[in-house]
Amino acid sequence: MLDNIERPLVVKIICALGLIELLLILFSIYTMPDHLIASWYPPYKVLSAIILFSCLLAFWNLLKFTIFFYMAFFFTNQVILYQFGDNAFYLMVIPIMIILINWMPLKNRFISN
Repeated sequence: MLDNIERPLVVKIICALGLIELLLILFSIYTMPDHLIASWYPPYKVLSAIILFSCLLAFWNLLKFTIFFYMAFFFTNQVILYQFGDNAFYLMVIPIMIILINWMPLKNRFISN
């Protein structure tokens, strides 16, 4: 059913950026030195990657609620990372790009209400 729908270029860009972000999240788990990683950090990053992947699937399926769920995930993630001193500006570039691109007005982009 959804395979016959032509997805707008904006949705394809959002999903491509999200996949890059997902790969960077998973790659960051293996590149940190063991003495710098707290015991909560790898499971938290895996959980973040799972939530991000579910958001990307919802973006790909053109669901309206996805941008609100993604924004809530992004802000919650930033608050948690800030509390533990692990936030950085470069970690916010791709999510902010996804949010800004998704707010662009586009007719008939979503299939559900």
